[in-house]
Amino acid sequence: MKKWMQAARLRTLPLALSGVLCGIALAPEYFNWVIAFGCILTATTLQILSNFANDYGDFKKGTDNENRIGPARTMQLGLIDKKEMKQAIVTTSILALIIGLFTVLYSVDEPIKTVIYIIIAGGSVAAAIKYTVGNNAYGYKGYGDIFVFIFFGLASILGTKYLLSDFISMLDVLVAIAIGLFSTSVLNLNNMRDIENDTQQHKYTLVTKMGLKKAFFYHNALINIGLILILSYTFIDASNSMYSYICLLGFPLMISHILRISKKGIHTNFDPELKKVALSTFFISVLFTIQECLK
Repeated sequence: MKKWMQAARLRTLPLALSGVLCGIALAPEYFNWVIAFGCILTATTLQILSNFANDYGDFKKGTDNENRIGPARTMQLGLIDKKEMKQAIVTTSILALIIGLFTVLYSVDEPIKTVIYIIIAGGSVAAAIKYTVGNNAYGYKGYGDIFVFIFFGLASILGTKYLLSDFISMLDVLVAIAIGLFSTSVLNLNNMRDIENDTQQHKYTLVTKMGLKKAFFYHNALINIGLILILSYTFIDASNSMYSYICLLGFPLMISHILRISKKGIHTNFDPELKKVALSTFFISVLFTIQECLK
């Protein structure tokens, strides 16, 4: 059990849940326990699937080696072999599809909408696996940022909101883009940390393509634009309630992160910052949920 908990990388789960929480928060008057729990469980299972697949894909390609700066993974340490991890990927994929399909069928009664959600569910599973697995792994071609933005931001928040309420507003899109940008900044920080090893292993992330200097600017832009969008939503949708600005309490965490990496400057020391940005995103999402439910 311990080795599988390590492979699941539980520290990544809060980021995966951030979008779902915001999606639920955007439809408090339509809240449904079954739908909400189904979305949370689906997001959690997909994140674990992605972590299993990354463990397998990066190890098989040789990217997980002694030069990798981040925490050693289970296959790299010899705790789990290829056969076991393949079985885990298949089992987790099936579980994610079952939970996702149950949630959709419970929530949606129109055939066209059901088909659309089934396609999204299948695409989510495929995206979780294909980031590092296979000859055409998109994470090795610089497309990881796009997929993280889509699935951690747009699909997660707007998909959850639509399942609950059956409609989406332009204000919802602002929040979805913001969380998508924050999530992408976590990946970008990870890729900045690993730039040397990724380059040697021919893993062409967006960071290896643009270089560290531009990656720093890109990282700042992701977070700052995300903060501006959340701020815009807050003031546009603010009511007379004192609770309308609760999520702004999470802003100092992101701002302090930007200041820290600017002072550190050494990308190999960024591993602790990954956890901080992911938890900061989750904290802002929790505050946003409280804000929307109370105002």
